[in-house]
Amino acid sequence: MEKRKPIEVLAAEVTEKLKQLNYAYNTICGLRASFKRICAFAQNRGDQYFSENLGKEYLREKYGCTTDYYLESCPQKAKQAIRKKGFGSCISPGS
Repeated sequence: MEKRKPIEVLAAEVTEKLKQLNYAYNTICGLRASFKRICAFAQNRGDQYFSENLGKEYLREKYGCTTDYYLESCPQKAKQAIRKKGFGSCISPGS
């Protein structure tokens, strides 16, 4: 059985995999910025691991998104706001 990985480790592994898959630099920067915000949110809550509940709470608190994704899809306006916020600033590699 594989051990759970802390959220920071998951974020770093995903970022590295995106580089290996030749994702655009700006895309990686935007995702890295989003990952940093999610990691900070988790740390402030005392959560070390990502969970569905953590993701739901993050979307609710940061974007006011209360959609139950088992029952309905994400509203288009929420998608646009999340994408715009997530890709608004680039963080230098290694930060």
